[in-house]
Amino acid sequence: MNLMKNNKKITIRILNIKVQKFNQSEITLDFNREKTPLVEFQTNFSFKYSIETEQIMCITNIKVIIIETKEMFAELDVHTEFAIKSLSDFITMVDGKEKIDNVLLFNVCSVSVSTIRGILFEKLKGSELQNEIYPLVDLSSLFPIQ
Repeated sequence: MNLMKNNKKITIRILNIKVQKFNQSEITLDFNREKTPLVEFQTNFSFKYSIETEQIMCITNIKVIIIETKEMFAELDVHTEFAIKSLSDFITMVDGKEKIDNVLLFNVCSVSVSTIRGILFEKLKGSELQNEIYPLVDLSSLFPIQ
């Protein structure tokens, strides 16, 4: 995938996808299985990067909560690692701290979320939630791009 930053093309490549954790619980409380949406997906992102190796990792945690009972059904941690040519072009200093440009974070998260949708589809097969649809995540609200 190629991005543009100050008229310079930046290349992003997936290096690795690791499912660090997957837990699925037995549902202990009764709930209405016909109600929609049935579950809430709580999604959290964090990042690690190295300018020297031109790599960034998107660490994504997903919790699947049954809305009616507030019971956690599943949790998934996925590390998606990317190689970024010219990573330093996406990093600026703001108030003495390094800040990664939202264009890069938006695209890294977009690929990560798409990957996780497939992982969840596979992991939840055969469960009561196998047909639940992982909702779209509005990444533009997390990483506004000017």
